[in-house]
Amino acid sequence: MGVLIFGAWRRRIEFDDRTLSHVQTAIRTRMTLGAPFRLAWRTRQEAEYRSYAILVHPNTPLEYRFDDPQLVVLNRLWLRELLSPALGRDMVVIDEPGRPRRSNDDDRIG
Repeated sequence: MGVLIFGAWRRRIEFDDRTLSHVQTAIRTRMTLGAPFRLAWRTRQEAEYRSYAILVHPNTPLEYRFDDPQLVVLNRLWLRELLSPALGRDMVVIDEPGRPRRSNDDDRIG
């Protein structure tokens, strides 16, 4: 499980390593625009889903930590979805397109 460490207060946000690699690339791309944006995701805890969001500003300190040091081959379709202009200022973390979820997958998005 990878971790995005966000802001001066160092909030820890867990994503699986593959998802975090895509989120990292998408955030870097969005940062080149120089405008803040909202990063949103959801998790499942017991029988309910919870939604979360943070405001990412180009000056926001971000740190990425991965459990697996292996490089990930990025899915261009997934990156396109994360960077979709239809979402306006938001970046919403979604499941990887075309990747079937196994019944034993963690319910965390990504």
